Amino acid sequence: MDRPSCDSTKTVCVEERVKKRVHFVSEDDVFIIERYADMMTDGEKASLWYTRQDDIRIQRSISKTIRNVQNNTDAKHRCIRGLEHMISPEYSEQRNTNIDFVRISVLREQRKQQMLGIYDQDEMRKKSLSASEWARYIALEQGAADEKIAIKRHHLMEISRAT
Repeated sequence: MDRPSCDSTKTVCVEERVKKRVHFVSEDDVFIIERYADMMTDGEKASLWYTRQDDIRIQRSISKTIRNVQNNTDAKHRCIRGLEHMISPEYSEQRNTNIDFVRISVLREQRKQQMLGIYDQDEMRKKSLSASEWARYIALEQGAADEKIAIKRHHLMEISRAT
């Protein structure tokens, strides 16, 4: 890909055309690497990887969490991290719209800069930062909620150890 070369971030760029070539080394080196699974005992494998039963249990728990959140029942005791898109079609659609907005903002700025013959990374960064404000807000909210849960669980573990 041709890259503009600039002497500063806000100057007019001059594109350099570079001929691209691919070279292959004529020598072949073969390295045989043993798979981790082949080097482990059955006990080690069992302690590291989920079994089919574990997978079924996890899937059932995920389904129960989604149902509880959708029905507003007992959802406060369940973690929905990573499942937000499955909670409601509206949430998923809004998230996708927000992501598209960030992309479009940056692409518009790139197109504008190309038409003006400039290359300003800082301005593209600002467009992305501004358009993704919603993501920072959600991340801070989720982080604060996770922190409360972690502190509560830690406190409960300390109490159970003391008794």
